[in-house]
Amino acid sequence: MVNNLCAENNLQKRKEIAQRLELIRNNMKMTKIEFAHLIGISDQYYGTVAKGKNCLAPDKLINFAVNSGVSIDYLLLGKQSDNDEINSILERLSPSEIKEMIAIMKSILSFSKKHEICSKKHVKIA
Repeated sequence: MVNNLCAENNLQKRKEIAQRLELIRNNMKMTKIEFAHLIGISDQYYGTVAKGKNCLAPDKLINFAVNSGVSIDYLLLGKQSDNDEINSILERLSPSEIKEMIAIMKSILSFSKKHEICSKKHVKIA
């Protein structure tokens, strides 16, 4: 898959990956130079990757995924897991907003558990 991305006829796929990388970089509030160093490439090479002209080597993709917490599925295919989506939302929140979100999630889980218990009781009675 990765080797095919570097083929001349895969310009569209490289541009899609470049867009995702730029979105990640912007969400991380990093400069292109900082982001390139996180990936383990020069800022000049990152510039060509960000334009879709070049692609990242498999080892660079894996290293980036491990260091950033972004899944390779998302980088290569644009597929987000539920955890990726949650993390993306949480990254945009302040510490106090995160505490509020945790409290809300706990309330929802508590309500959900109570609701399951009630519905089980209802089923047993009926």
